[in-house]
Amino acid sequence: MKIPICILTNNRPEYLDKTLKALLQCNNIDKFYIITGEEPPSNRNTKIFDKYSNQIEIKRNINNDRKFIIGNLIDTIDLALNESDIFFVLEEDFILSKDALNFILWGLENFKNDKDCFSVNLFNSTNILKYKNNICFKQYRFSSLGWGCWKNKWIKFKNQIDKIYIETIAPNDDFNNWDLKLNNYFIKNHYYSICPIMSRIKHIGINGIHSLYVMSHKYDEYIGKTPFYKGKKIYNNWKLFDE
Repeated sequence: MKIPICILTNNRPEYLDKTLKALLQCNNIDKFYIITGEEPPSNRNTKIFDKYSNQIEIKRNINNDRKFIIGNLIDTIDLALNESDIFFVLEEDFILSKDALNFILWGLENFKNDKDCFSVNLFNSTNILKYKNNICFKQYRFSSLGWGCWKNKWIKFKNQIDKIYIETIAPNDDFNNWDLKLNNYFIKNHYYSICPIMSRIKHIGINGIHSLYVMSHKYDEYIGKTPFYKGKKIYNNWKLFDE
């Protein structure tokens, strides 16, 4: 059974085209298909999805009503979980390395029974090469920059999301930010995510959007990383992108 990639769009086709082009060059892309969460509707996005529809199965989900990021995310994941017990989330402005899906597949398989591991993430802000003989870090926080998860763990979080209070110094208009809530959920439940020693993802669309790119979470001083898992080669190379 193929794994759904939930691609969330916000009508920025100039990034979407680059994201899909890079995604389709990934190793093991034949093990995946795409479910979209599109808000707002966009003829330009339609042209881009049509452009790649002969290379990968694409199931379109278009929101005619405004659901905002959190509603779009939840609805798209719900659709994915109707067909699979695992999923991968990718927004419209992220470029993957060719081996990024290798890491997602490896992580989702090897940590599915680990009750303390919530997600498999592609982003690592440190990229510490002294650990290059390791595969990944345990990271005691969540990153929304390309992540995979399991049905049972996501449903447990989803059922509590409206009850989770965000303890943060972020502006008031960010109190409904879903990834801040997930960070809070991580810390209070002692969860961790798996992230690669070197990032397998690049954010190309950070300019022009409102984002707490550096999280202002009161528990940040407790967040750390632990390198482990030596010897198993799953990366093409240590350099993320050919410049």
